[in-house]
Amino acid sequence: MEQLAPRIWPQESRIGFCWLPADKSKKDCKMKDGNPFESFWNELHIDF
Repeated sequence: MEQLAPRIWPQESRIGFCWLPADKSKKDCKMKDGNPFESFWNELHIDF
C-alpha cells in the first residue's frame, strides 16, 4: 500500500464524503471517527 497509494490515490487528490444533518457544521465531520475507520486509515498513514 505504501508504494501503491501514492500512484493510485495521491495525497492532493484525496477527498472524503461525510453525511451530516443540515443543521451541523462541516467541522463536525470526523472522517476517521468510528470503528474500524480510525485504526484502518492510521495503519495506512492516510490523513484527511
